[in-house]
Amino acid sequence: MRRLQFGAGQNRLPAPWENYDHETDIQKSLPFPIGSARFILAEHVIEHVPFTEGLFFLRECMRLLQPGGVLRLAFPDITRTISVEDYRTACKSLGSHRQINGPEDVWNSVAIDWGHQSIWTKEMALRLLVAVGFDESYEATYGESIFPELHGVDGHHLAVGVSMAMSETTVIEAIR
Repeated sequence: MRRLQFGAGQNRLPAPWENYDHETDIQKSLPFPIGSARFILAEHVIEHVPFTEGLFFLRECMRLLQPGGVLRLAFPDITRTISVEDYRTACKSLGSHRQINGPEDVWNSVAIDWGHQSIWTKEMALRLLVAVGFDESYEATYGESIFPELHGVDGHHLAVGVSMAMSETTVIEAIR
């Protein structure tokens, strides 16, 4: 069974993972057969498309996963407590010139910078995953999973550092 990663960026996972980034448009039907995947990792990708297309992508993940298959979904969440200093440091290291003076600046940046086109929160994602048909969904910890195949697969820290990745990222695992 396949293991698919969408939004791979710098985080190219070793085989048997298949890594996809900009070459695969998550706003369209994905070119894989029904029930062909055991695991899907979608890390910091869903916020890069408009909300309705993100919801479409979740339905596509549901279609691709075999019964019992798992979607690991990670995204920046403005409801999390993000250190202003960590965010300022990450912005500078990534070449952003945005002034980060307080939490409001962090929230604004998380919402509209970095090519983000939609905002996701833990509560919203948990509800919508059930609404599109997943049997169970729950919050997971960055870098950790109860599934050995998903433990340690997160790679957002490669771009923003461990502290920043852990503070801004909500991770949810959903079981089909």
